[in-house]
Amino acid sequence: MKKKISNGLIFRYLTLLTIPLFVFCGTSSSAIAQGKYYSLLAETMRPIDSSIGFDNTSAFLTTTINSSTGSTSYIGQLNLPDGSSIVSVRGYGKDTDPNQQFYFRLYRYNLSDNPVWSPVTDFAYSGIAFAGGDITIGATVNPANAALVDNQNYSYGIFLVLPKASVGKQLGLLRFVVETTFPINLPIILTK
Repeated sequence: MKKKISNGLIFRYLTLLTIPLFVFCGTSSSAIAQGKYYSLLAETMRPIDSSIGFDNTSAFLTTTINSSTGSTSYIGQLNLPDGSSIVSVRGYGKDTDPNQQFYFRLYRYNLSDNPVWSPVTDFAYSGIAFAGGDITIGATVNPANAALVDNQNYSYGIFLVLPKASVGKQLGLLRFVVETTFPINLPIILTK
């Protein structure tokens, strides 16, 4: 024999089931940071002086001829998400030359009436690597500078100085990795 359940009884059961959801769940006004990584391949960087000779055909960027002024500087543009915070910048390269080293810095370019490059990180120097020449260098984000990405007012880029290696030695850059965090709001569970 089948029992028929009334509409009123179904409503009471559904009400009892949904009340705890509203009591125990809510939305958080606080946020947690979600990390993201963005790469800049050195082979996409360009010299700031057209007389600099360079080679980027083997993934590593290397300087083959110093410019007529002695410059060996390169620039590469970064596309970072607006509102994120820059946590760190790391450069990956090769350095077996005790007489030369490369160095880099993350800058932001002011897009207002008086455009100017301002530093976001300290300079990071390669020094000499001993494990097969492979080297990883971290650039420290300077807390005195704004690490918050603001694409409306700034563009972001890495400035690299990469001298020509001594004969028989290697000095080259593979890529940069920028770590950012982005705040996200998550639901929280409230307990009685």
